[in-house]
Amino acid sequence: AVGKPTHDMLFILNQPFARMAKLTGGLIDGEVVAGLLLIVNGRFWRGLGACLRAFRANRRANRATARRLAAAAGPAGGSVAGSVAGSVAGSVAVPMADPVAGSVEGPAA
Repeated sequence: AVGKPTHDMLFILNQPFARMAKLTGGLIDGEVVAGLLLIVNGRFWRGLGACLRAFRANRRANRATARRLAAAAGPAGGSVAGSVAGSVAGSVAVPMADPVAGSVEGPAA
């Protein structure tokens, strides 16, 4: 099947922009996607600034979540929770329960 696109690739390429946040596993969120839409709609510099600010904020939030997971795992370095928190440190946003509202933090669905 050389030269023919697979159905998987067609499915991924024809997704709306909002799906990017879900497909990246937390690397980008809705604010980054909104910045990308600004770029596509002709507001390059404004969109680029929005993307960079949102990406940095999302990365900071991901790291804070990873630190909270590591602190919750305790001093046992060999535990599963500790290894998960270490692997999550820079790439994936893991939702944490909000004790006040009982909701979940993280990217908007």
